[in-house]
Amino acid sequence: MAGLHALRAEFAGELWLEVVLLRGVNDRPDDVARIAKLVNALHAERVQLNTAVRAAGGCCRGAGAGGGTPRPGGAVHARGRGRGQCAA
Repeated sequence: MAGLHALRAEFAGELWLEVVLLRGVNDRPDDVARIAKLVNALHAERVQLNTAVRAAGGCCRGAGAGGGTPRPGGAVHARGRGRGQCAA
């Protein structure tokens, strides 16, 4: 956080932040309130709020149970609807 505060003190442009909420890590109401307080202190013009979502089941290309195969750009190759059709 010290680095972000230093950046804000020197940088006159728009500050955009990206915050990721992870179940069981920082998703409780008190965690979110703490994050909001930190974000407000930085006077960010924009905040992108993200959550981690994984595809259910395996991938038709053999990734096995629990997820798909990572693809360029962060996309996940996951099992499509019906008969193992691929959604990617």
